Amino acid sequence: MYHEVVDAEAVDDLARKIQRSYLLTRDDFGQQLRMLAAAGYSTVSLDALAKPQKAPPAVGLRPIVITFDDGFAGNYRYAFPMLQQYGFTATFFVVSNKIADSNMLQWSELDEMARHGMTIGSHTANHCLLSTLDETRTRFELRESKHRIEQQLGRSVHYLSLPSGDSNRWYPQVAEECGYWGGCSSRLGLNDANTDRWFWRRITVKRTMGAESLQRLVTGDPQTWAKARTWALAKQTIASALGKKNYERLYVRLFGVEEQDRTLPR
Repeated sequence: MYHEVVDAEAVDDLARKIQRSYLLTRDDFGQQLRMLAAAGYSTVSLDALAKPQKAPPAVGLRPIVITFDDGFAGNYRYAFPMLQQYGFTATFFVVSNKIADSNMLQWSELDEMARHGMTIGSHTANHCLLSTLDETRTRFELRESKHRIEQQLGRSVHYLSLPSGDSNRWYPQVAEECGYWGGCSSRLGLNDANTDRWFWRRITVKRTMGAESLQRLVTGDPQTWAKARTWALAKQTIASALGKKNYERLYVRLFGVEEQDRTLPR
């Protein structure tokens, strides 16, 4: 799970608008792609998990799904051509009501990405925490986003990503009623055909994670996974104690954007 790819020189400026930890430099992203390619990984779509019986029989010995959350502008400017360079595809989850905002993707860019094999998915309409919504608003966020992306791009949307990995008791049923096939969470882990299709796990890649660390995670290094799970459990414990909304406020205060007017999705 990535968020944004940028020029190294732009990090300080963009950190005023996008969380610094989400800003991966082009060089770092390129090193990670080179590592995946050299190690024999093949990118597949989420269809391989949602519809395993329909997935190609030979997806490679090391299938991997690359995803991006939020829909930042560098996804098209930098990540998209770099993925193409290595013959990789990715799923880009976008906040439908933020398309064409400052520092965000344009509809024309998403259309081009989709035409070249990238998958466009929903990150809801407004990037709300689902735990703060009732059933009616949950249905609006999921249905509105799916409908608008499909209307703008002329392509079906089958997958979504939960903002901040947050959910509620209505989410799985509402998502299925809206026509989704599966959803990505922020839970740390690897997936197989038995993973709950509404809560697929991911590895969050932040700017402090180098190619070697990512390689140890994707290859299942026990020591690296033990440390990662300990950290993930600590964050989960704090979030449970504070409540998701209070945890998000604390996180943004400590690690968020520098500008006080936070107009971008968090």
